Amino acid sequence: MSSLGEVTNSLLEVRVDPHSDDQLIWSVSNTCNFTLKDTYLSLRHMKPVLQWTSLVWFKKRIPRHSFVTWMILKRIAKTRFQLFLWGVVSESKCVLCGEADEDIEHLCFECPFADFIWNHLLTDLGYNRSILPPDQELKWCSDNFNGDNSITYIKKLTFNAFFYHVWAERNRRVFRSETRPPFQVLSIIRLEVRLKASMFNKSVVDTDYNRQFMDKWCLDAQFVVPRFISCYWLKPSNRCVMLNTDGSLCDDFAGFGAIIRNEDGEVQAAAAGSSSPISVAVHELQGLEIGLRLASLHGFHRIQVGVDSKQVIAYVQRLATPPWIAIPIMRSIWHMIRGLEEFSIQHVYRETNRAADHLASLCPSAVFVEITPSSFAEDLKKIIFYDKAGKTYPRCTSCYILIYRLGSP
Repeated sequence: MSSLGEVTNSLLEVRVDPHSDDQLIWSVSNTCNFTLKDTYLSLRHMKPVLQWTSLVWFKKRIPRHSFVTWMILKRIAKTRFQLFLWGVVSESKCVLCGEADEDIEHLCFECPFADFIWNHLLTDLGYNRSILPPDQELKWCSDNFNGDNSITYIKKLTFNAFFYHVWAERNRRVFRSETRPPFQVLSIIRLEVRLKASMFNKSVVDTDYNRQFMDKWCLDAQFVVPRFISCYWLKPSNRCVMLNTDGSLCDDFAGFGAIIRNEDGEVQAAAAGSSSPISVAVHELQGLEIGLRLASLHGFHRIQVGVDSKQVIAYVQRLATPPWIAIPIMRSIWHMIRGLEEFSIQHVYRETNRAADHLASLCPSAVFVEITPSSFAEDLKKIIFYDKAGKTYPRCTSCYILIYRLGSP
C-alpha cells in the first residue's frame, strides 16, 4: 500500500481544470467506460511473454503442428529419458539415432536424424549456416522468423512442421515399430508446408530473394512493386513558425520531442522529454504539449504545427475523444492554443518529420529538457540541413502487383 507521503505527492501532480465538469472514468479502460475485457485483463496475473510464442501461435498455422511444437518447447512432451527417470521405461536412448538419451534438447536439434532434416529445411528457407545449440537456435529462429508477411508465414509453418514430424516419427517407432528415413520425413514436411501455403494469397515485395524463395517452394505468388512520390519539409507561411512534434514508444521507455523553425529552416528552439511508456497516442500528445510550451517560453504566438499522426490532429480538433489518461494533457494543449494569435495543425509525412522523431528518440531523464541548437549531434544537424535545403524524400504511396505462376514440383 502506498504511504501517505506518496499519496500526497501524487495529488500534487494532478492538474485540475476549473472550467471543466468533473468526469467519472473507469481507469483500467482506455475509453473511460467500463468493459468486462479491460477489467478482466487488469485483474488477471500476467506472465512474461515467451520469446518463441509468435513462432508457434500465428494466423494461418496448422493447429496440430503448433500444439505439438508448444508441448515440446514447454517441456510438456514426455521423452524417454524423463520416463526412464520416473521408472516407467527401462531404456532412455533416443529411438531416432540410438546415440544419446532422448530429452527435449537432443530431439530438437542435436539428434542426427533431426539435424539432417533441419539443415535441409534451413537451405530451403534461404539460409546457409551451422546449427547452434538448442537454446541459441531457438533464439535465432525467433529473431529471424518475425513479421507477418507471406515468407515469414512459410518459415513459421516450416518451423512447426519440423517439430511435429520429428515427434511423430519418434512416436511411430515407439508405438508402431515402424521407421521412415529422414529424407522421407523431410519430403512430407515440404509437401505439407507447400499445401498449406498454397491455400492463402502470398503477396511479397518484388525482390530477387523473394522470387527465388517462392520458386524454390514452387508456389504461386503476387509480387508487389511500390510506387513513390517525392515529399519535403513544409516551411511556415504568414509570418508563422513551424513546430514539428513527435513521440516514440518502446517496451521500457518512451520519449517525445519538438523543434521550432522559421521560414528559412533555421532552428529557433528544440526540446525533448521522456515518461513511462503508456501509448503512442499519449506520447505524440506529450510532444505537442512540450512544443507549445517551448513556443510560449520563446515568445512565439503565430504557430503552424506539423505532426505525422492524424489521430493527434483529430484530438486537437475535437473530432475524436482522447484516452482518459491523456485528458490532462489535452486540457493543457487547448489552454495554450487559446493564448495564441494564430494556430493551425496539419498532417505531414513521417519522412519529413525526421528532426522531431530524432529528438523523441533521445529520451532525456526529465519531462521537459530544452536543447540548444549548438549542442545538436551531427546526425540531427544533417537532417536539419537537408530539410532547409528542400531535399525531396521518397515515400511509398501505392503499389501494383505482378502475378507469377510458378511451375509445380
